[in-house]
Amino acid sequence: MTPPRPASRSGPHDVTVVLPTFGRVKALRRILAALDGHDVLVVEDSTPRPDPIEEVAREAAATYLPCAYQPRNTGLRA
Repeated sequence: MTPPRPASRSGPHDVTVVLPTFGRVKALRRILAALDGHDVLVVEDSTPRPDPIEEVAREAAATYLPCAYQPRNTGLRA
């Protein structure tokens, strides 16, 4: 049996998914594809090369937020 998958629907939603990330562009691309249709905030945690992360977030219509310290708390405040 497979766990239920949330249905996509147009926003705004009651919940925003906060994804703190450091690199791992391929993994970020996969999770953003799985969250298509949901409100997502990608909080980038001082990745040496943040441009690819920002690009992937924008392609997925996710909000991108650069952060130098405590990305989970930054995402919560945003």
